[in-house]
Amino acid sequence: MNIRIVDSVFDPYAEGDSLPSVRFAESDMDYRYQIWIYLDGPDLLFIKEVWYRLPESFTPNLYHVKRTIDNPNCRIELWTGVTFTFDALVADTRGNLVRLPHEVGFDRELTANPNIKYVPARLPVIAEPISVNNQNVLLYSR
Repeated sequence: MNIRIVDSVFDPYAEGDSLPSVRFAESDMDYRYQIWIYLDGPDLLFIKEVWYRLPESFTPNLYHVKRTIDNPNCRIELWTGVTFTFDALVADTRGNLVRLPHEVGFDRELTANPNIKYVPARLPVIAEPISVNNQNVLLYSR
């Protein structure tokens, strides 16, 4: 299977902007960047689905993405301020599975291009399950 994992601070589906833009948010005295993780390569047309297994510090840390017309690269979107390593389990249409390790390197993109347009953004709302009177409810926080 000729496929690879790509990570980027640049939206792979963005159109038309002459300057590459990066979305960032300040949170608890550090910066978080919006990044995209997706598949690329000559065998992309034969990919059925992928499971991205991120470090346990991410919530959620497991993403199951089926390849669709709307998401042909099995793209996920994250907010992070640190680089990390993870692996993905990729399934093709014939039922073959391959495990791909990946080291996230979006920080290299930030230093490689001095003409980046930084766009302030708000971090997305995160829903966390908590227990109240022995019932699970969702707590929304930033």
